[in-house]
Amino acid sequence: MKVLVFSIFSLSAALPASAGTPKYDEDLGCWPISVERDATYCIDGPVCSGEGSSPAGSSCPVKGDVAIADCDSNVTRDSVGDYCELSVDTVCEVIHTGAWGCVIPTNDHADSYERERVSECLFT
Repeated sequence: MKVLVFSIFSLSAALPASAGTPKYDEDLGCWPISVERDATYCIDGPVCSGEGSSPAGSSCPVKGDVAIADCDSNVTRDSVGDYCELSVDTVCEVIHTGAWGCVIPTNDHADSYERERVSECLFT
């Protein structure tokens, strides 16, 4: 029994408590949230995060939000090259790590979304 307790304790101690946990940025006055395969945006809470069957919050960046970091210049920059702007609302889903996070929606229109996004970024 002691070995089992020690093993469980060791496993939980090996997992960082802050993994996937968003932190409020006092200087920015918001929650910096990274959208999977996209940039980082500044939003108000309650933020989409956590693990388990339901998220701790559900707020994600929405259409029109401008990135504050990690903008991919090959996909999301406009012709001026100084900012990225979302062309769709992101959604709160379980991401590849098993935690809840904000993602660009995937559906039958994903290809047209990417074409639209590149067009908006290059020609606006």
